[in-house]
Amino acid sequence: DAQWYVMTTLAAILHLGNFQFARSQAVPAEMAQGGQYSIEMAAYLLGVDPQELLTAITHKTITMGGRRGSVVQVPQNADQAAQIRDALAKETYSRIFDLMVGQLNQVMHTTQGQHGRTIGILDIYGFEIFKENGFEQLCINYCNEKLQQLFIE
Repeated sequence: DAQWYVMTTLAAILHLGNFQFARSQAVPAEMAQGGQYSIEMAAYLLGVDPQELLTAITHKTITMGGRRGSVVQVPQNADQAAQIRDALAKETYSRIFDLMVGQLNQVMHTTQGQHGRTIGILDIYGFEIFKENGFEQLCINYCNEKLQQLFIE
């Protein structure tokens, strides 16, 4: 079951990445031609309503005034909506990655006196950008970013 949820969520992230906005200054941002399929598939895989997902991407929600305040949805242009879409995809992927690392750490944990198991990742060529990235490249690039953050801290 857990593997199924991880795979469907990864597929949803990839569909989000295929979702493009029309190059215009329209507010709220409008879908590019052919974008309906990507948003519908991402919403289906995430278990949410497609229109609600689209609204969440094309509008910024602002809460004003604390508990009794009002909630306002501010429409976003294409560039802003693309940033929201990308942030959603990155955060979702980050949480999946952290979940998987946590599960690997649990499985590989040993008691005293036992030899520990390790997994090593080395990509000496660094971050690569191709015209079309596959899932494997996405994993490699993400690992590189995480490792770089560890070394910087």
